[in-house]
Amino acid sequence: MRMAQQTHTLRDEIERTVKRLQIDRTRFYEYSKQRYENILSRFYQELFELPRRQMEYEFYPWTNIRKKWQRAESIGLLQHDGDWASYLERVRCLLPAADDAKLYLITAEDFVYEGCPPEIMRVLAETDLWLRDFYLVSTKFEWFVVYCDDGDCASLYRKGETL
Repeated sequence: MRMAQQTHTLRDEIERTVKRLQIDRTRFYEYSKQRYENILSRFYQELFELPRRQMEYEFYPWTNIRKKWQRAESIGLLQHDGDWASYLERVRCLLPAADDAKLYLITAEDFVYEGCPPEIMRVLAETDLWLRDFYLVSTKFEWFVVYCDDGDCASLYRKGETL
């Protein structure tokens, strides 16, 4: 029950943030409710070793990333004196995507958003108190960035490349 309340709160906070910052809805929005499940299914199948039903019981899903994905680069929050906004700028620099490219933002609570890097980072900068882990995924599933709040780090993963 507590998770459901927290999940609802994160979703509400993201919506309030989008409205407050007057984010262009063509550049950041909650993904289609009719196709949400398709993205989540592909996300779990492509990225993780364990089936989705088992992942629900995992505290750290990012510890079960498929071997075909290799960490290409990592950054830690403490390297940026805990300043969330400047840290997110570094995370943005990890993204192998242009500012007008669409990405998926997938939260630990399985909410799926689609948007452009600048708008995603603006929203994330304002919702940090509600966030746990999140993933920024290319829409073609060519690469992804995982942020882990326990480790205060973000890592870029690509197929077959190593750090």
